[in-house]
Amino acid sequence: MADIVGRIKKLIALSKNNNSTAEAANAAALAQDLMFKHQIGEGDLDVGDNDERTPEEIVNNPIQTSDAKRAVWKSSLAHAVATGFGCEMYFSRTVNGTTFHIFGTTTAVQTVHYVFGYLNLEITRLCEQEWRENGEGSAKTWKNSFRLAAVNELRARLLAKRKEQQIKVATAPTSTAIALYKTDEERVASGWKAESKKLNLRSAPTSRVRTSYSAYDRGRTAGRSIGLDAKAGISASKERIAG
Repeated sequence: MADIVGRIKKLIALSKNNNSTAEAANAAALAQDLMFKHQIGEGDLDVGDNDERTPEEIVNNPIQTSDAKRAVWKSSLAHAVATGFGCEMYFSRTVNGTTFHIFGTTTAVQTVHYVFGYLNLEITRLCEQEWRENGEGSAKTWKNSFRLAAVNELRARLLAKRKEQQIKVATAPTSTAIALYKTDEERVASGWKAESKKLNLRSAPTSRVRTSYSAYDRGRTAGRSIGLDAKAGISASKERIAG
């Protein structure tokens, strides 16, 4: 698993630091494809009963932000990514900013951290680009509408991908790997029930957000365009993350 995490880190780094938009997007898509495969795992589905993987530790790790106030779109994004990878999420505020807490298996929580970081940067980049080219009216309203719409599209895509993987797991021949996956799911659900009760968590109050419909439409388009699948590879990307 350490090798997989290392490759994911390299891909995310490549997606963030690349002058080629196409290569950066492809690197991010490859990273997320790798994450999905090994978090549930398509790789696990091909493993027989001799698989020696043991149940992973359940952890609760924070994603620290410097936002003094909770940004609704970031909170929604963190929740969407966490849910997409079989984790739970809640937030807290401190003098240092807002913290998103991710609860799940070690690998899934690491995956949520990487995917959230990438999508956060990508939504911000696309929002600023669209605002410069097509923005109108209040910048705050326009940008919030764009980012929330992008998150809503990504949430739908992440959940659809997770449902697809769950169907694969449910219909796959019984193996040690499948049994362990189902055990992990049950342990996360049970652990979260106890954790949320201990923390006395309540639903966050609904925030009223003014909407720019033109920005919302552009945000939806952006959310559909951000890479979550890696069906076509770019050789340069593969060479740079090899090993």
